[in-house]
Amino acid sequence: MTAVLEAREAEPRDAAFGLGLRAYLAEVAEAFGVGLESCTMETEPRASAYVALDWRPAGLPDREMALLWDEVRGWSVVAEFSGPGRDGDSVVLAVLGGDVLAPAADVAAATADVRDGRPPRPLPVPPAVPLTERLRVRPPGGGV
Repeated sequence: MTAVLEAREAEPRDAAFGLGLRAYLAEVAEAFGVGLESCTMETEPRASAYVALDWRPAGLPDREMALLWDEVRGWSVVAEFSGPGRDGDSVVLAVLGGDVLAPAADVAAATADVRDGRPPRPLPVPPAVPLTERLRVRPPGGGV
């Protein structure tokens, strides 16, 4: 069976998109007790982000947890090896699904489930508004 993937046109990105994504990333980082210094983000060609956490997953004490985000799949929880020579070794523990701009508290709660060895609670269903629009109109202090 052959699957045909439609190429989606890239939505135009501007400074407001980047600022909105940075604000959202700051909210998520704050929900985990870390700052933007623990984060990276890209807006092109596909928006993505990384958040290093000060958490270790249950049963994997030699790994540190992190979050990966992209504009298509949303949040994933990963476990990374720590220590010399292990940079980049990681395993995906869960893809959270749901709204790619889920409220920070929901992302934190689902990630805590994964950390504690439970299935993650579902994230809310996304609204039918394009990502670029949702990020451009983010009010100060949160909300999408």
